[in-house]
Amino acid sequence: MLKSVYDPDGDGVVDVSRSMGYGTLRPALVSYVADRKLNGARNVAISGNYAYVTGHDSDRLVVVNISDPANPAIEGSVYDAVLDGAEGIAISGNYAYVGAEISDRLVVVNISDPANPSIEGSVYDAVLDGAKGVAISGNYAYIAAYNADRLVVVNISDPANPAVEGSIYDAVLNGARGVAISGNYAYVGAYFADRLVAVNISDPANPSIEGSITDPVLDGANGVAISGNYAYVGAIGGGELVVVNISDPANLSIEGSITDPVLSGASGVAISGNYAYVGAEISDRLVVVNISDPANPSIEGSITDPVLDGANGVAISGNYAYISARAGKTLVVLSL
Repeated sequence: MLKSVYDPDGDGVVDVSRSMGYGTLRPALVSYVADRKLNGARNVAISGNYAYVTGHDSDRLVVVNISDPANPAIEGSVYDAVLDGAEGIAISGNYAYVGAEISDRLVVVNISDPANPSIEGSVYDAVLDGAKGVAISGNYAYIAAYNADRLVVVNISDPANPAVEGSIYDAVLNGARGVAISGNYAYVGAYFADRLVAVNISDPANPSIEGSITDPVLDGANGVAISGNYAYVGAIGGGELVVVNISDPANLSIEGSITDPVLSGASGVAISGNYAYVGAEISDRLVVVNISDPANPSIEGSITDPVLDGANGVAISGNYAYISARAGKTLVVLSL
C-alpha cells in the first residue's frame, strides 16, 4: 500500500508528521510504502533507482522503486527459508548480501532484474549464529554474528558459492551487531559488551582484534558508520550517538557524544556531509545530528510519525532519506 502524506501545495492532503527543529535542517515526510512483505523491515540499502529492504519477520528481501520519491512502489521481492530473519544488507554490483539472523546465513541475492530478485547462493556455518550486520570490501563480506560473538569473513568471489574464509571470536565482540569497513579494519558495534571493536582484516583468513573501547555512552552499541577518522555509533541503551576517533585503531578514543530523548533507541546510522542521520526505534524518529565538530555533535532536527514506528535502518540518496520501520512495516521517504 502506498500513501503520500506530504502536502507542500496545500491541496487538502493533511501532513500528520511532527518535525522538530533544533537547528536549520528539518526533515519532512514525503511518502511511504506499507506492505506485509515489509513485516519487520530492518535495514535498507540504495542502488540506483531502487531501495532494498530486509523483512526480518517476512523472511524476504523487498525491492522498492524510488525513481519518483513521492510515489515509491514495490518492484519485486524474494522469499526463501534461507532468508529467515533477514537483517543486515549490503549491495555490490548485481548482488545484495543479506545477513539472516535466524537461519544463521549469509545469503546472496541476484538483483540484476529488480522485478525478479533471486537467490544466487548462501552459506551456513555455526560461526554465523545470529548473523546481523553486513559490510562488503572487495571479494569479502564481513558479518557481525550476534549470538556467536564473532566477526565472520566470507569469500564472495563466486557469488553462487560463498564460503567462510575466517572468523574471530572474543568477549569484546559480545552481541556483535553492526559493522563498517575502513581500509584494513572492520569496526564492530558490540551490543552486550557496550563496545566499538576494531578488527584487523588485512589477512581475511585470520582477522584479529586490533583494539576496542568501552564507555557508558556506548551502552547497547549497534549501528556503525565511518567518515574519515571517525566512527559514528548508535547506542540503543543510552539513546546516544557516539563519535569515536579511529585514527589509531589500536587506541580508540571517545571524541564526543550526544544524548537526547529523540535519540531513544538509536540504531541505524548513515553519514552524508556534515550530518549523521540516526534511526531511533524507541522514539520512532529520524534524527539529524550536526557532526561538523566531531567533539561536539548537536541535534539539528528530527521527525516522528506513526509510519516511523520502530525506525531502524537509514540510507541517504540525494536530498532524501529512506528509513525502514520494523513495527510500521514500512519504507519511509523523507526530504532533507
